[in-house]
Amino acid sequence: MRHEPTHRVLAVIEALSADGPPLPLTELARASDASRSTLHAVLEHMRDEGWAEKVTGGWRAGPRLREVGAAAAAGVDLVGAAREPLEELARDTGIGAVVIEARDGLAEVVDAVGAGMRTAAREVMPVGHVTPIRAPFARELAARFTLAEQRGWFADGTGITDAARERLELVLPRSPAADGRSSG
Repeated sequence: MRHEPTHRVLAVIEALSADGPPLPLTELARASDASRSTLHAVLEHMRDEGWAEKVTGGWRAGPRLREVGAAAAAGVDLVGAAREPLEELARDTGIGAVVIEARDGLAEVVDAVGAGMRTAAREVMPVGHVTPIRAPFARELAARFTLAEQRGWFADGTGITDAARERLELVLPRSPAADGRSSG
């Protein structure tokens, strides 16, 4: 049997834990299936306890929620957990696969699996290889950037063709969330 108040709080915690811009009250109400008044009371209590923060644009994880999340993540070997799926991906596609860690505008290869027999290029970037995150590299990361960050990513791109720029602009999000704006 589901306990509704607990379900609502857990839904709010889950929503606040997601990476991205602050969430307006309307999005949190939809995620938690709670009325705005109930949700407002929950969020105020969470703010008092450090689990949520009210910022421009809505609500985000507070310092206590970030602390608990960091403690939980500290015991998880994400690279090790990704190894088997990475090997399956390389085997199934015949294309080498890498895991990168992005920080300070740079991407460092932290794990790599060679390609299978379906491709002539069997070598992958070696572990430890560092490259700037510039267009057209790391378009999957750029899809999560704000519009301003995407513009900077494009501006830093060296050798990106007009045709590639047009294709990327077509597929990158143009929603209010991608622009760092939100309503509610």
